[in-house]
Amino acid sequence: MRPCQNPANDPEDWFIERDGKQYPDDVLVPDSELEKVAFEQRADYVEGREDLLIRDALRRRRHAKDKCFTECSERFECLSLAIDGPTIEYGTFGGYYTEERREIVRARDARAARRERRLLGVD
Repeated sequence: MRPCQNPANDPEDWFIERDGKQYPDDVLVPDSELEKVAFEQRADYVEGREDLLIRDALRRRRHAKDKCFTECSERFECLSLAIDGPTIEYGTFGGYYTEERREIVRARDARAARRERRLLGVD
């Protein structure tokens, strides 16, 4: 079983982005939590609380990536699907974050362009 499908692991951890959020409009400190804090102290509370929540989310993101690398026998198939298949913009696939997969695609495309120019005799 792939680690991202294991019920013992939180599947949401594979979809945390580098800002600690799963979705761009995620609110890290919900209003229900802010209601417990005096109005004058909310700014300081949110700043300190968000730091903790982001750090925890990024730790879970790293652990998800590590599990891909160490526990998944289908890691290369997953990476291939994420890179060559339909555009998958978010999440950790094949042990690579979104931004790392974009870099892999850029490098692959640059190599292909160099190879084509070489075959055409342009370089």
